[in-house]
Amino acid sequence: MVNIRPSLSDTYDVQDCGTISVNRQMRYLLSKDVWDHHCFYDLEQKVNVDFSTEPNLKIKMHMQQILDTTAVTYDEEIYVTYGDGERLSLHEESSEIESSHLTLTFINKHMNQLIGFQATGCDDMAAPTHAWVSREGDMVTIGCYHSEYEWKMSCIGSKWIGPQSNCTDKKQDIVKPIPSKETKVPYAKNKHFLTT
Repeated sequence: MVNIRPSLSDTYDVQDCGTISVNRQMRYLLSKDVWDHHCFYDLEQKVNVDFSTEPNLKIKMHMQQILDTTAVTYDEEIYVTYGDGERLSLHEESSEIESSHLTLTFINKHMNQLIGFQATGCDDMAAPTHAWVSREGDMVTIGCYHSEYEWKMSCIGSKWIGPQSNCTDKKQDIVKPIPSKETKVPYAKNKHFLTT
């Protein structure tokens, strides 16, 4: 077991039973601090803590046992529930949950765990001038209003990666030459020239 405690500035101070707001800074929560706040308990004596971040961001969780205890460890002593009831057990590893809201559930009071949490992903992209943006998860499609030109970008970490282009103010007109009257040039047999 690793006995690591983050600095006090990184540890989340549980003061009420509200939803914990998650930002891009890695923060830590001690399971003991959560068990000490009795308002988190449900009817089955489990502890449930809600986490939330901005829409289109994901929540990354990391669990680590910090004290060696004599409690028997079960596979699902700490798990998250998100989306339409999807459930994921947390183990001593990082998990990126594809949701901006989740509920963390603790089952065993005798396990002292350190839970790290942080928001990951890309903020919504502002549309370039004369363009539109359509987002689906970690992909955006950008297109020009006045043409069929489009390009795609991917969210890697917290940055949009891909080609960056721009759109013009209006549709470009294709200039076609306007035919004019034909004239015959003396001394040139059967040759016609266009004049403007």
